[in-house]
Amino acid sequence: MAVTELVAPEATPVAPVSPRSTRLLKPGWPLSVLFLGFPVWWAMGLSQVIFLLVAVLSYSRRLFVRAFLSERQDDWREGIAGAFTHFGGVPRTLLGDNARALVVGRDRGTGTVLFHPTYLAFCRDWDVQPRACAPYRARTKGKTEAGVKFVKRNGLAEHAFDSFAALDAHLAAWMVTADAREHGTTHEAPRLRFDRAERAMLRPLPARALPRREQHLRRRVAHDAFVDVDTVRYSVPYRLIRDYVDVAIDIALGYSMVVVLMEDAKREIDDAQTQLRVTHDQLRRAALYDTMTDSLNRQAFAEGVGLEMVRATFGTVVLADLDNLKTVNDRFGHAAGDRMLRRCADVIRATLRPYDKLYRWGGDEFLLIVPSARSSDVMKRLHEALAAAEPITLESDMPLADLRLQVSLGASDYSSSEELHFAIERADRAMYQDKTRRKTDPRGYARVLDTPVSLPIVQS
Repeated sequence: MAVTELVAPEATPVAPVSPRSTRLLKPGWPLSVLFLGFPVWWAMGLSQVIFLLVAVLSYSRRLFVRAFLSERQDDWREGIAGAFTHFGGVPRTLLGDNARALVVGRDRGTGTVLFHPTYLAFCRDWDVQPRACAPYRARTKGKTEAGVKFVKRNGLAEHAFDSFAALDAHLAAWMVTADAREHGTTHEAPRLRFDRAERAMLRPLPARALPRREQHLRRRVAHDAFVDVDTVRYSVPYRLIRDYVDVAIDIALGYSMVVVLMEDAKREIDDAQTQLRVTHDQLRRAALYDTMTDSLNRQAFAEGVGLEMVRATFGTVVLADLDNLKTVNDRFGHAAGDRMLRRCADVIRATLRPYDKLYRWGGDEFLLIVPSARSSDVMKRLHEALAAAEPITLESDMPLADLRLQVSLGASDYSSSEELHFAIERADRAMYQDKTRRKTDPRGYARVLDTPVSLPIVQS
């Protein structure tokens, strides 16, 4: 859903903000930063959990968002530095979460936070004061968490991406749109509020590049079993002579640690891990997918596979039943019935979005989970698609009138993940009512939209 669809065209008057809630709203500080995992969908229909770094300027509420594949220390530092560059200046205070990449511990008696040495060095380089949110005190990071929810619901929901680069480009364009919206608390566009009062309070970016606190280099081992790193030579096992090695350099509090990763051992470990992941993925897919229709199975539903969007929004469930599958199996054989199952799954799948899910619920039943949609719209698309389905040609001497396959449909809306199972029960009852109505209808099809809900079969 686009940002503009969730923002009212005119602001509703609200009561003035209390002085207590405005104490932190000083232009230029703090910049609140939070990391959060979030599932995204790729264009090929696969989902993956990425990590979003969301930075919010507390006064103007301008947002900065960057996606990462992990939540390591260097990801935090890269994201925070990217936020400084995006805003065109450096704030005075940096308010972060109590993530293990930033905070080593906390003295419960004094309340003193012990930050990670590498993170402290990063803050000294940028001349910002690090702070950590107090545990169980939502008010200290509420603005950031609200920003994270806004990004999830408006920047990523109902989107699928061809690649990680496409995701980055989408977020960059979306941030411009988000800065131009009217904020629900300030009743002012974040970009206008930033330009008016906050830009001048940020300190200039460094004139020259800051030292890198962590580096990953690739070096070739010399004939004397040494590698060179910034004019310093480090010894490695002699068997690696003329081979390439990876070098990891971590600098903290003025001390440097150089780790030479042995290429042979690293390659063997990487290959073994890759093969293990491939085997695991193959076994998991075999356990969670129906091989005939290439749809998820009931076990996948029981494990919550594909239900990520259900937890965040409303939606619709639909149960579809092939009424006369047994008749087709008896007259034409199970191969013909299997073709009808695959064709029905393909027709239904063509009506779905990347994050909608199709499950084979039973022998001749399918379950559809359609988040952020109403049953009337979903049923309309299904009826139209099933009525327009291409016929399947079968070699048989049976008369054509005996070969019509009917599909019964039942749908129900849900408003939360807790209501999903009740919605499935309601959809199941509606589907059987549709089946009963069709059996008693002399025309042999549902009356919805005045079109047959069926998959026709013709003989060759």
